[in-house]
Amino acid sequence: MPYVIRGANREVAQVRDDPSNGAMEYLEPESPEIRHFIDRSLRQEELRKNLASTDAGMIRVIDDVIEILLKKGVIGPSDLPEFVMAKVRSRQQARGLLREMPLVPDDDVI
Repeated sequence: MPYVIRGANREVAQVRDDPSNGAMEYLEPESPEIRHFIDRSLRQEELRKNLASTDAGMIRVIDDVIEILLKKGVIGPSDLPEFVMAKVRSRQQARGLLREMPLVPDDDVI
């Protein structure tokens, strides 16, 4: 271990425990290329987690933008695919119901 598969740019793209499925080149575990691969993989995972942690907030932003564009007449319901409008209506209805509940402050409605 480790056996590597290189990508089109000749950088290490995958690391395997044994020589299989195209991973025939052996590199020392301490090699700079393996370290670079691990660092890059950790950074990618960090970026994925960051994106995932902001998804809910971005969904709310997109909901608000769509609602503003619809209210101002910049776009109409027929400008969006029906499945999108169905989701928009469903989320608007859910937020409306949550606003009617006395235990949920308005700014906490998702």
